[in-house]
Amino acid sequence: AAKFPDPLFIDTEGSTSNYDVKRFDPSPTSWSMLFEQVKYVIAHPDICKTLVIDTADWAEMLCINAVIAKGLPGKKIEGIEDYAW
Repeated sequence: AAKFPDPLFIDTEGSTSNYDVKRFDPSPTSWSMLFEQVKYVIAHPDICKTLVIDTADWAEMLCINAVIAKGLPGKKIEGIEDYAW
């Protein structure tokens, strides 16, 4: 993705630290922080031509943690499996 046109990385796991690429600083530590960074790019489309979320599986973990933290009324949630999807 570093070779895509004018990329900007949202580095969820710190994997771009050895690359000379443009990235958000700091890296997102929560799902809401990741969303704020994406919304910033949407509001400022001139900041990049390609938005890269690296990596999707670490972004997924931020999402899962947010869902678990939200919980369910009257039920303790310890893992995503507790939602019985």
